[in-house]
Amino acid sequence: QYRDLSGTICRTYHAREQTIKYCNFTMRKAFTLIEILVALLSVSIITLFSFDYLSNTITVKNQLTSQTTKQQKYTNAINVIRLDLMQLTRMPMKDLNGRYTGVTFFGNNENELMTFISLGASSQNDIVSKLRRITYVFENGQLIRKSSPSNRPSALTSEKLLFENIENLTISFSDSWEEGKYNQWPNNNYPLDAVPRYIFLDITIDGDEFSYLLSSF
Repeated sequence: QYRDLSGTICRTYHAREQTIKYCNFTMRKAFTLIEILVALLSVSIITLFSFDYLSNTITVKNQLTSQTTKQQKYTNAINVIRLDLMQLTRMPMKDLNGRYTGVTFFGNNENELMTFISLGASSQNDIVSKLRRITYVFENGQLIRKSSPSNRPSALTSEKLLFENIENLTISFSDSWEEGKYNQWPNNNYPLDAVPRYIFLDITIDGDEFSYLLSSF
């Protein structure tokens, strides 16, 4: 036996060609095994990175979809309030006993945020527009829209949840940009039948803060 130039041990047979074939066969067998190991390692690394990339992509997609859905829900809720305010009528409201109060718009930072008379066309149940007493109530972390006939405030006709999981909510009223904001309406600076031109609504939901500017004109 002898060593060839690559260091492989070969045995000498009667024919030189057989020796060469035997040596080449030994070298080819060892090199193929290394190739398989390298290929398996490469495939494993590529698979690992591909799985991590796809997992991150799916997570980001789900987060964007959830955020878009929430934003659309909030936009629809604000549009309901805007439409009610656009259809606000300067009609004095009655109390629960049916007596006129002389107030056309009531608002504060407590449970009952806003109350006023609207045409009620935003209610999809009404084919013909009717006067409705609209009340926005903040309770148990929820902003709820309640509707009743203008002459019977105790007869509730509809109730709709607009926002939920509210951590903080503040509302203020103003008649012009130059003057300050008021936490209650009406107040000593305006008559009972006055309606605020601007309404500022700030809401915090799940750590996200939203500020809306509403108007009654």
